[in-house]
Amino acid sequence: MTKRIDHFLLEDIHWSHSQSDEIRSDRMPTPPKKTCIKKVVVTCLSCKHTWSSGPHGKGRFIKNFGSITLTCPSCSVEETIRVGDL
Repeated sequence: MTKRIDHFLLEDIHWSHSQSDEIRSDRMPTPPKKTCIKKVVVTCLSCKHTWSSGPHGKGRFIKNFGSITLTCPSCSVEETIRVGDL
């Protein structure tokens, strides 16, 4: 899946999932929900730099509540993206 936002192009998004332990009346488990991004391939639209971004290392993204902040390691363009928009 490819998603274009203002300053970045996001490709190959890997999600982390969580599943509730809730017992429903029909005894069926609840389906897992996407909670946050584990890893994503990012292309900066300003300088055309491409890198793999995760929560650690150079070019990492910063997790916020309900969003992530991406910063290009080459030209320092920064953008906050709501996870719900992806």
